[in-house]
Amino acid sequence: MKKHVYILLMAYSLLIIGCGTDAKTNTKQESQPIITVSIEPLRYITEQIVGDKFQVVTFVPEGKNPESYDPSPKQMMKLSQSPLFLMIGDLGFERMWSHKISEMLPDIKIANISPVKGNADPHVWTSPKNMRQIAQNIFQVVCTLDSTNIALYSENLGKINEDMDQLDEEIRHFTDSIRQRTFLIYHPSLTYFAHEYGLTQLNIENEGKEPSVKQLAALIEKCKEHQVATVFVQKEFDVQRSQLIANEINAKVVVIDPLSYDWRGEMLKIAKTLCAQ
Repeated sequence: MKKHVYILLMAYSLLIIGCGTDAKTNTKQESQPIITVSIEPLRYITEQIVGDKFQVVTFVPEGKNPESYDPSPKQMMKLSQSPLFLMIGDLGFERMWSHKISEMLPDIKIANISPVKGNADPHVWTSPKNMRQIAQNIFQVVCTLDSTNIALYSENLGKINEDMDQLDEEIRHFTDSIRQRTFLIYHPSLTYFAHEYGLTQLNIENEGKEPSVKQLAALIEKCKEHQVATVFVQKEFDVQRSQLIANEINAKVVVIDPLSYDWRGEMLKIAKTLCAQ
């Protein structure tokens, strides 16, 4: 009986200690200044730069489409606690909401950290070369917000640059061996990836519009002509439509998530998939 009570007390004590640790962690997070970013890949790279000096939160939840997302009132309240909002600049919700955020929350600094300006494809983060420049742009903005930790941020940026070089080598190891260098994708989000590694991207949907019957027939013929073996579809879109086309051209459907926090892993997954086709 005494042994049973002793074990119970030990377990209870450990639970209290655990709760205390969580409370301390939560308190630390609450005391950290907040940087808000529009999408998860930006959180991935921003956290590597700022370390534990800032808490980084993502505005568009995982699995939601940033082209059409509408933030909730609760999110707007959370955003009001942040002195900085980092965005790509040309995603659908960014175009719609950046001016509204400026008007509603004038104290927030909104920074467009895209390496590509003008009316360009907004999916700029799907390229290691672009992501390297995005990291540089984030570094510069963060340093204006917190000049006391520039040395730390600079050191972290150097590590990111080294990792980008390594990632580029790893991707080229696979893409250099790709035989069929044309792929099909539901939403055209890999434009920069394709350009960087000498690939050709064909897309089903264009500017949010499904293809007409005539356009779909032409697309299928083009896929057959180029012997397309892979159809990528982003996880936030319907797989069934892509599967119908894949069946017609005898290709494999692969679900990808370019909006994932695991940005590095997704870039490698895409390269490996194309190499294995």
